[in-house]
Amino acid sequence: MFITIPRPSFRHILTHYLLSLIIILTAITTIALIPTSSYASIDDHTLQTITINDMNASHPNQLQLQPDQSYYQLIDTNGNILQDELYKVLAFPDGRILAKRDGYWGVIDTTGKLIFDFNYDDITLFANDTYLLGKYEGAIYQTAVVKDNDNWIYPNTKNFAVDTTISHLHSDQTHHIGYFVINKNDKTGLISDQKQMLLPPVYDELTLLNVDANERLFLRVKQGDKIGLIDQNQTIIVPFAKLQSIDKFNFKDDETIFKIEKYAHFFNVDGYLPDDICDKHNEFSETLINANGQTLLVSSTPTKSLNGNLFQYSKLSDQKNNEYNKFGIINSKAEVVLPAKYEQIQSFSGSALLALSNQKIGIITLTASGELSIATYYDSLKPLPIIDPTLTQQLVHNQSQNRNNFHPLLTSTRYLDTPITHQIEYPHDYQLFIAQIEDKYGLVDSQNNVLIPFIYDSISHTEGDLLLVEQQQKYGLLTPQNKAITDIVYDDIAVLNLYQKGSYYLLTKGKQQGIINAEGKQLFPLSDLRFIKPPMNHIFDLAIIEKQGKYGWLNEEMTAIAVAPIYEDIIEPMEIESMDEGLYKVQKDGEIMLITASGNITHRHLEQYAAVVGIYKSDNLRIFDKNDNQGILGADNTIIIPMLYEDIYPIYYENTADDLLDNNSNKSIKPIKFYMVTKQGKYGLLNEAGQTLIAPLYAKMKPYNDATRFIVAQPTATILSTPPNSDQPTAGIQNIDTTLKYGVIDATGKVLLDFEYEKIFYNTVQSNNQLYLFKPDNDRIDVINKDLKIIDSISHKEFAEQFSDYL
Repeated sequence: MFITIPRPSFRHILTHYLLSLIIILTAITTIALIPTSSYASIDDHTLQTITINDMNASHPNQLQLQPDQSYYQLIDTNGNILQDELYKVLAFPDGRILAKRDGYWGVIDTTGKLIFDFNYDDITLFANDTYLLGKYEGAIYQTAVVKDNDNWIYPNTKNFAVDTTISHLHSDQTHHIGYFVINKNDKTGLISDQKQMLLPPVYDELTLLNVDANERLFLRVKQGDKIGLIDQNQTIIVPFAKLQSIDKFNFKDDETIFKIEKYAHFFNVDGYLPDDICDKHNEFSETLINANGQTLLVSSTPTKSLNGNLFQYSKLSDQKNNEYNKFGIINSKAEVVLPAKYEQIQSFSGSALLALSNQKIGIITLTASGELSIATYYDSLKPLPIIDPTLTQQLVHNQSQNRNNFHPLLTSTRYLDTPITHQIEYPHDYQLFIAQIEDKYGLVDSQNNVLIPFIYDSISHTEGDLLLVEQQQKYGLLTPQNKAITDIVYDDIAVLNLYQKGSYYLLTKGKQQGIINAEGKQLFPLSDLRFIKPPMNHIFDLAIIEKQGKYGWLNEEMTAIAVAPIYEDIIEPMEIESMDEGLYKVQKDGEIMLITASGNITHRHLEQYAAVVGIYKSDNLRIFDKNDNQGILGADNTIIIPMLYEDIYPIYYENTADDLLDNNSNKSIKPIKFYMVTKQGKYGLLNEAGQTLIAPLYAKMKPYNDATRFIVAQPTATILSTPPNSDQPTAGIQNIDTTLKYGVIDATGKVLLDFEYEKIFYNTVQSNNQLYLFKPDNDRIDVINKDLKIIDSISHKEFAEQFSDYL
């Protein structure tokens, strides 16, 4: 059962960009004690745990963790309890156990003895039997690195240092060394679990960028306003300098390459560079270096990731002639694979790369010898969306047949003068482009194969994956495979989209129009009828025709006239509950009527009403009069419900029984059971014939139990007054406190549950017709069944948990 209810300039951009980079460089002054994502990408730090069941099955000394109420006990093979009252248990493959007792963490060895007693707020296990201990002393968090069970690495006094915190950085699995960052008095350094002070705590920031195959750690460090790159042996790779940032170069290979971004000037207080500085070209540069600090490449703009292992870089072409950046492509080893000779390189996710040179644009392809090449330059290239994936497969299959179809104007130009020493990865989706050479258009693919020759005055893409081509101001349709769908003889071709019916093509020749489908089959021949495009008055599912100022439409198959063009207006489609075909409001000779998609009239003389907003059970209309009141009109224009109500809500039977099926269409219908109405803000109930069952008396009303019963609310008044001798301004004045009380009635208005509840909840998702009754000042909620008998009582908390998704 349900109810139906009515329905800046370039300079500023550049300087802002540079400012944001400066802010990144200068804002971070302390090291995070929790490993950052850059650390996590290098190793996983902590040891992996196993399940308790797996530990019990594989413990080296056959010890077992057994549940004991809310805790675990560790017992030996004789049933002796070695450790008791353990919770938050973490088991490790070697048999060690990390667990809590009395709110603190401890570690148990493989024999069941304590490595660390239950005294710590945090314990993290690492390789080589190394532990990071954490403990609060008041509000101060203290840390220590301990190896085995009593070898304190840092601090080495076996006591926590008040002014020092420690975080794990990296585990060298090859040489069995663990590295930890220490932060002492807001300065950062590096230690190992071999009791080595590798970097003294003198840095403001320390970040691990990469670890190479030899377990050499590359660390970006900051001192004051200077940043440099060093390794764990204090070897300087990039000297400390101001106005530079250092990061790992984005590539897929194992070789270590870093990028250094340098800035030439400070910003003023407004965040912008001074005008005389903005006119210079060397405000920014990016240098790629190897692990030894050797320069591999210098780019005048930030490198940009392209497809595969390719990156965009740039060079300043000629400052004296006021030439700016030219762009090229490097691979992940910083080798130039396409020189910086282009004004722009266009890159979109999954797409082929395009290069712009001298106001011409070309497709970058990968040759059979593994080189990047631009064979042809076009005046324009427009990517063509392909909706049908089978079309792409067919085009790829037919590529070889099109390789020799190049237009005579096309010339092969190679722009590759740097030897390739590294394999190029250049993946992209197969694409089509509408291309232009001089004033002619054709179609090419992302391998630069010509699929449609350059003989057309224009080409545009249409829905349905067809191409609209023009020659000498006449139009036709082609497939991307260069198959003609129509001759090029039409004055215009437009797409006619019909809701849920797909796309058709509207052909115009002289004063005549006709319709074909996407395969070129004629549906409606050329005629003097005019087709309305775009759809009028939100009617998206009809092919509307016009003749001499009158309107009609075609049938669903688009092959014949369903409704002759005799109507002055097609006003709007109507909302329909159970009809198989559409229903539309039209006007003829000033009369407004409703007709079906096939042209049958269902209602007439509707012009006397202010609005007709919906139809129920295929023949009853919900209408508005001039005063915005609602009523129900029958199929013979008889008034079923007079226009006296503010709102009308039809209430249906449950749509489950066989007798609720339309025998002709086997389609479910929803016969109306009642009309719930409101008048002056109060709810009442009418039957389907419009007779009053319950007068509009209730402040709220909700049907349930297949609309045989209703939860209703009515106000109750409590008179409050202050004593006459009170010094309040309202002394002696009576106030009325009005609250709603809920009850249950049947469809005749008979009270089944008295009005004594502050709320009655009914879950419409359930089918058991249970009600939940809230009484004032009662901490329990009574549950009653469909017979209105109390079957349970639950707390407010239980109710909230049970119905959290519905409240």
